Amino acid sequence: MKISLPRVRFRSPSPRVWLGIALVSVSVAGTVWVISDRTQGTGIVLATRFIPAGSPISAEDVSTGRATASTGIQALAPSDVVGHRAAVDLAEGDIVSPHDLDSTVTRRTVVAVPLGISPAATIASGVRVQLWFVPTDATAPPTIVSNDVLVIAARRGTFGEGDVLDVSVNSRDEDSLLTALGAEGVVVVTAGGDTM
Repeated sequence: MKISLPRVRFRSPSPRVWLGIALVSVSVAGTVWVISDRTQGTGIVLATRFIPAGSPISAEDVSTGRATASTGIQALAPSDVVGHRAAVDLAEGDIVSPHDLDSTVTRRTVVAVPLGISPAATIASGVRVQLWFVPTDATAPPTIVSNDVLVIAARRGTFGEGDVLDVSVNSRDEDSLLTALGAEGVVVVTAGGDTM
């Protein structure tokens, strides 16, 4: 006995089907590209607020990010940081690196620094700056007094009084800062101190 199967005609897919396949393919390719782009780079931990040296770091003090450029930063996760003590003052937005953690806490000193020139309006609490000494006689060039300075407060002068910055400096720079404050000249501030 012979069984005959009905013939099925093959129809080519309609243009709508081809369009659907193309749209799904583009969507999948775009999703793969976005995911791979977001996972490239080094995982970093950022301070979300001012963290004074010696204080414990909590989960609320840090957030995560990615450094896509070749920065030479060691990859860290929040679990590598939370529970440790800060070895240095960390400003909001600073990248937290392993040497910023508590192996040996660096001693910091808060000093009130009268300024010879009013600082820019962007220099405020939590900003990292550099302090320079400019001698009154123009025989010597300006010199950096401290490169690792965190502004605690900026007090604007009124009626003949100059501006004053309350700053946190590393103890190793304390002597040079006090010497500059007692010398013939002025101390000025510029933005952009060390962040690490």
